Amino acid sequence: VSITRHHVGAIPVTAFTPRAGSAPRSVVVIAHGFAGSQQLMLPQALTLARHGYLALTFDFPGHGRNALPMAGGIVDFAASTRALLDALGQVATAARSWPGGDGRLALLGHSMASDIVIRRGMADSAVQATVALSAYSPTVTATSPRNLLIVDGALEPTMLHDEGLRIVGLALGGARPLADRTYGDFATGSARRFALARGVEHISVLYSRDALRESLDWIDRSFGRP
Repeated sequence: VSITRHHVGAIPVTAFTPRAGSAPRSVVVIAHGFAGSQQLMLPQALTLARHGYLALTFDFPGHGRNALPMAGGIVDFAASTRALLDALGQVATAARSWPGGDGRLALLGHSMASDIVIRRGMADSAVQATVALSAYSPTVTATSPRNLLIVDGALEPTMLHDEGLRIVGLALGGARPLADRTYGDFATGSARRFALARGVEHISVLYSRDALRESLDWIDRSFGRP
């Protein structure tokens, strides 16, 4: 994997590109959680790049090496959400024409960024799959975003598990889904799944073999890869 540093505007971005082959690749934009940075998302980026994707990580405003403050901070939720969405939007837009990319996108976000990637996935028709780790989102609907995977650590609070089940259950008319079962159809964008990563909690889920396997498999299936 070739690892290179870039900027999209003021946003620090790291690109993880497979060295083997030269055909255009689908791009996965990976977003970190609150008080984190793109370094925390390294396991997901390397796993996806080693399996043929062009993976992009970045630092949100107020985080990591991004020198811009996060508008709204932790006081004004509406303002901070707009700032986070703007940053993700800038990177996602750049990703669609990134050298070596094929214009197709998947999004992956953790915790705070789970809601942000879901919102972006609902608004961007180029996004074929959304992976939300330790997720919550008040905006998700029964049909949007396309092909949505929720992965929680098995040791995270029950209220977070209930939120993941609620999100998947929206596509079932409110019925309670089973964990680790896929519903819907990838071809139509209606696939949904809530999965539990064994033996991990809110931060260690980022390093979990279960979570890495679930994310890779979901994105593969969303793009029709064997």
